[in-house]
Amino acid sequence: MQSDHKLKRVLFRLLAVGLAVGLTGLLIEGGLRLAYYIDFKRGGDLHRRLERSQQTALGRTRGGLDMSGLVQPSAHADIVYELKPDIDGSFRGKDLRTNKHRFRGTDVTVDKPAGVKRIVGIGDSVMFGWGVTDDEYYLRELEVALNARAAEGQRYECLNLAVPGYNTCMEVATLAHKGLAFDPDLVLIQFINNDFGLPLFMERPRTGLALNESYLLSMIRRRLSWSTGTADTYLVGVRDKTLSKKEMRRTAGHYYDMVGASGFERAMLQLARLTGHALPEGGGEAAKYVPVVFMRGTMMRGQGELIELLCKRYGFELLDIGPYTTHWMGAHGYSTDPGEIRKTVRIGPGDTHPNPLGHKIYAAGLVEKLQALGFVP
Repeated sequence: MQSDHKLKRVLFRLLAVGLAVGLTGLLIEGGLRLAYYIDFKRGGDLHRRLERSQQTALGRTRGGLDMSGLVQPSAHADIVYELKPDIDGSFRGKDLRTNKHRFRGTDVTVDKPAGVKRIVGIGDSVMFGWGVTDDEYYLRELEVALNARAAEGQRYECLNLAVPGYNTCMEVATLAHKGLAFDPDLVLIQFINNDFGLPLFMERPRTGLALNESYLLSMIRRRLSWSTGTADTYLVGVRDKTLSKKEMRRTAGHYYDMVGASGFERAMLQLARLTGHALPEGGGEAAKYVPVVFMRGTMMRGQGELIELLCKRYGFELLDIGPYTTHWMGAHGYSTDPGEIRKTVRIGPGDTHPNPLGHKIYAAGLVEKLQALGFVP
C-alpha cells in the first residue's frame, strides 16, 4: 500500500510539472503572438524597418547580425535597400566608410579617368567585407595587387557595390541602376548558397494570428540554428540555404520573382543583357561588351549544376574559389583538411564569413584568373 501511495505522489508531481510546463509554453506562445501583432499594427514591415534603420546612427546598433543604422530604403524597388551614404564609423568593431554613391570605399568619380580599368563587384556580405576593415576586404586587396602589376600609365579601380543580405536579383539590379554608370571594364559577381534564398527583410511581417504554426517552436528552431545565439531579428530575415514552399508563400508578393532558382535564372539572363553577352534567342545586347567573372563559393549540388549551365550559356568566366583556397593553403604550408581550412579562413565558430586571410586568398585567386584572361599583364 505504501509503495502505491509513493507511486501516486510521483505521478501527481509529474502531472503537475507537465501542466506547469504546458501552461508556461502557452503563455510564451501567447506573448509572442501578442508581440508580433503589436509590431504588425505599428507597421513592422520592410519599409518601416528600413525607415528606422535610416534614422538610427550606425554606432547604436545592438550587435550580432543587426544591420540597423547601416542601410536605408532604396529608390529602386528591385534593389529594395542599400548602404547609407558617407558613413565614417565602425561596423562589428571594424572601421567602415561608405561614399556618396552609397557603396563601401572612398569616393570615386562617375566618369572614368584616362588610363583606368574598372572592376565593378556585385555581391552580398562576403564581398562587402563583413567583419573586416576597409583595407582587408578582397576587392581592396585585389585593387592593391593589380596596381602593383600594372603597366606604366595604367591603373585599376575595384568598386565594391556589395551589400549584406543581397541575393543575385538584387545584385544584378544594383549593376543596372548604379554599376554601369561607372563604365566597368569587367564585372565580378560572387555566389554563395543562400543567393537562391529569401533576401534579408523579404519575409512578410507576422501578424500573430497564424493558426498553422507555433511561434514558440519556430523561435526555438531559429535560435538553435544560430550557434552563437547573438542573431538579432530587428533587421535580419530568414537566411536559409534553400527556400521551402512555405517560405515562398510567406514572401511578399512583389518580391516573389526574386527568390528561388527561377529568380536566379532571370537575374543571370538580365546580367547577360546588361553586359552585352550573346543570348541564345538573339537580340537584346548592350551597346558595350563587358566580361563577367562569376566567382562561386559554398553551394549545393543542384545550384552548382545550374550555375555551370548558365555560365556556359552566356559566356561568363567561372572561378571556383573553394578548390583554389585548398590549393593556396597547401602551397603556403597550411593544413588542407576541410575542417581545418574552415577554422583558419573564417572569422570564428559562430561566423562563417571569411577573415582577413580568407579575403587575401580570394584576391590571390582573382589575380590568377584575371591574368589568365589577359585582363592583367
